[in-house]
Amino acid sequence: MAEGGEGDSGLIVASVPEGQRKLMCIQYPGFVDNVDRAINSLGGMKSIEKVYYEKTHVLEARLRPEDRFCKPVVGRSLPVTNLVLRVRRRRGRSSGEGGKGGEVGGSGERCSGPDTQVEVLGMVRLTYQFKGMADFQVLPPGLNQVPYKAEALDPSIFQISEPFYDAFEDRGVPLFLPPWAFSKFDKPSNYASRPDFQHKVTGNQVPGSSRQRRQVFAIGITFDHKGPVPSKSHPDLPEVPALHQTKLEAVKKLFEERPIWSRGWIQYRTKLPNVIVRSLLALVSYYFTNGPWKMLWVRLGYDPRSTPDSKRYQCLDYRLPREIAAVSTLEARRSKLRKGLIYAGSKKQDEFQLSGDSVQLAEAVADSNAPETEACPVFIAHQLPTQRQVYYQLCDLRDESLQTLLHANDGREDECSEANGWCEEGVYDQLRKMLGEMVRRTAERVEEERRLALETAADNTSPS
Repeated sequence: MAEGGEGDSGLIVASVPEGQRKLMCIQYPGFVDNVDRAINSLGGMKSIEKVYYEKTHVLEARLRPEDRFCKPVVGRSLPVTNLVLRVRRRRGRSSGEGGKGGEVGGSGERCSGPDTQVEVLGMVRLTYQFKGMADFQVLPPGLNQVPYKAEALDPSIFQISEPFYDAFEDRGVPLFLPPWAFSKFDKPSNYASRPDFQHKVTGNQVPGSSRQRRQVFAIGITFDHKGPVPSKSHPDLPEVPALHQTKLEAVKKLFEERPIWSRGWIQYRTKLPNVIVRSLLALVSYYFTNGPWKMLWVRLGYDPRSTPDSKRYQCLDYRLPREIAAVSTLEARRSKLRKGLIYAGSKKQDEFQLSGDSVQLAEAVADSNAPETEACPVFIAHQLPTQRQVYYQLCDLRDESLQTLLHANDGREDECSEANGWCEEGVYDQLRKMLGEMVRRTAERVEEERRLALETAADNTSPS
């Protein structure tokens, strides 16, 4: 690259030489009259060099370095591409008739040469800017005294044995307790003051809530509900569009096959996304909020509390034993629900009013090829559960010993209780105990197979 060039205005710009030094720019938060004092307020050259070479994000400037209570002004780094220039301009009396680049020397003779010379001293890649408020401080007592002298409560403050308050109550020294944190922000900001918004409490809104509840058209009842169970869907439920008629018929056939289902099973059998299944279930079923059929959907008009045969559809809440969950790679139920591994579907929506494009997209997202044990909760003796907490229907416990225990009181069901349903007392505890033993044996077998696989892989990769 050439060292320089002269333009029409007599300006010479020097080129950037190879190996030019890199510089750091500090936009000091004040007018600098003494460079040494300014560097001292930044912690000295050692502190500046440490910030630069260790790529530290912040640089602190203490405008009162001698005051330990001084709150620093924080400067943050900003990547830039700038140059540091040295500009020189010759001055002298004009000859009046001379050329554009000439000037008159001391002897009155015209001197030839450019008016301005520019030299590149270095390149700036990093700039530290201080945008916080420098006067955002808490001043200690005695700061207005000249000369200022800090007063300490006691030089042996860490060696006292008497209580702090009793030791310094009568010392005559002002008690200065600065805040541990000044503010969350140190930059001024505009605050638009507006009156508080008054929420109107409607009939279906809980007092004190911040927003109105969503419209939920599904019907839910408690186990101790008196009177007949719901036989019709919610009267305010929107009509089913023609796009969903075939899907609605598929869900109706499932409830003709068996009267009680979980939502996971419905999604697995129909291969429909979550947004459509929830709306269709509200048309053909209701749900219990507690009791042995909690979280299950029951066909409209069917009351499992009066039918002993509905014992097989009761819900069992099973949680993985702690010693197995601690070493298992299974995820929590909530994590899998977020990822859609239990109920394969699309994003949450609440009503039927969907465009055709959005429904096709939701159906494309649905995992129609998920295995049965992963798409819905089914227990198989030689397989681990799909997550740490599972809600099984008793008919989905596919093991002969578990089913034998479940049907031990067939024909002798006298009463349906909220805790046990149509099962005998203690059956749920026995089922969980048996499930735990089976899961423990399966986990030990899986761990042994994993260990052998790792040893085999290590032997294959080891040098011969």
